[in-house]
Amino acid sequence: MKNEMTVTENKKDIINMENNKPSQIVKNAMEAAKELQGIVGSRNKKLILQGKQYLFFEDWQTLGRFDRTTAKVIDTKELYQDNKLIGFSAKAVALKDGVEISAAEAECCFDEPNWKNKPRFQLKSMSQTRACAKALRNCLAFIAVLANYEPTPAEEMVGIDKPAQKPKSKTKSQKEEINPDLATQPQKDKIYGIVICEKCGTRVYGFKCPKCKSADNLHIAKKGFIHSHLLTKDDFKNNMKPVLLPDKLTKIDAMIIWDWWLGDSKNMIVGERLKRESKEKEAKPKKKTEDKFMKNVYSIGDDAPLESKPINKAEKIKKAREIVEAPGKLEVKDENAPFPDETIAPEDMPE
Repeated sequence: MKNEMTVTENKKDIINMENNKPSQIVKNAMEAAKELQGIVGSRNKKLILQGKQYLFFEDWQTLGRFDRTTAKVIDTKELYQDNKLIGFSAKAVALKDGVEISAAEAECCFDEPNWKNKPRFQLKSMSQTRACAKALRNCLAFIAVLANYEPTPAEEMVGIDKPAQKPKSKTKSQKEEINPDLATQPQKDKIYGIVICEKCGTRVYGFKCPKCKSADNLHIAKKGFIHSHLLTKDDFKNNMKPVLLPDKLTKIDAMIIWDWWLGDSKNMIVGERLKRESKEKEAKPKKKTEDKFMKNVYSIGDDAPLESKPINKAEKIKKAREIVEAPGKLEVKDENAPFPDETIAPEDMPE
């Protein structure tokens, strides 16, 4: 019974975690992504293909520990074709607080270039490694994407051996692929904010997911310049036009947009955002400061005006009652009214 109660409590905790608000989930994910960048960036072992970096199984394990998630191999099989051993297949699961939340299968075969002449135990081990990495990837890929890494485990990439060889010096053509003139990541974060497609986990730079080809299911974790309600369609045809092509946005384009929108305090240049905010405030109708009710109430006695602008409604009512209930000289505007210019108490006033 004690063990059963423990399992029940674990499930309850997981349900509570899943019921967190999207904003809190993204906030925690961004914190984990930042820590992951620091750890992965300090390692010499990296896999970068065409400017995109992939995470190894060790990196997925680190990411899993942030969320109390681990991987476990539950089965490994030999693969045969025409009665000949061609490789191994493994199945693994991801566990969070002891409860299975993901599962995956993977293979490693002799027909792969880097595994053709390797001993059997290495292929068996690699199939297990791939399965574990994939099981973790299935539930943690969105954090890897936030950290600007590819969601596919490095071990699944064709032609990848383990351990990885020291990267060769880049050729001239490879160096040309990385354009130093393109906008930096901090610049893009300011302009596009942080937007995630909840359907596929892709980070979106703009108003539509490039993978799903849809503007639905987008979660804005942090707003950028492009999300301001002060921008118009004409802005995206003129000053903001470069942001429509995020892959080609240059550092100079980003700086020009920055100065146009926020201004330059050093050079005493007022940004477009501040100008439009000022116009928006001026266009809003001003609140009436005078109280019509208090304007129509007459003073009693020495014709002294009432105190202007009472603090609140209760104060207004209190002052009105003091005027009505206090004995004194009653001013009547109608000359034909009875008892003109006489001093009478409230209880003696005619009905």
